[in-house]
Amino acid sequence: GPLRFNETRIIVDDGSVEHWLNGYLVAQYELGSADWQERVQKSKFADRTGYGRQRRGHLALQDHGDEVWFRSIKLREL
Repeated sequence: GPLRFNETRIIVDDGSVEHWLNGYLVAQYELGSADWQERVQKSKFADRTGYGRQRRGHLALQDHGDEVWFRSIKLREL
């Protein structure tokens, strides 16, 4: 069948993060909060010094081992 794409929007405003997927809010957190730090320590990113603490830099796109396509990626400063 035809390719189907998900639509995602990630909004980061002074450390407050909202992740929207196909119009639904699926994750919301504060970067650097105690809850966030605990979750990072329990994740596969625990050994990455400074993970998620850079205010500017690179954008990483992730897949989970399946074939993946990205399109219409737009970044803008709030």
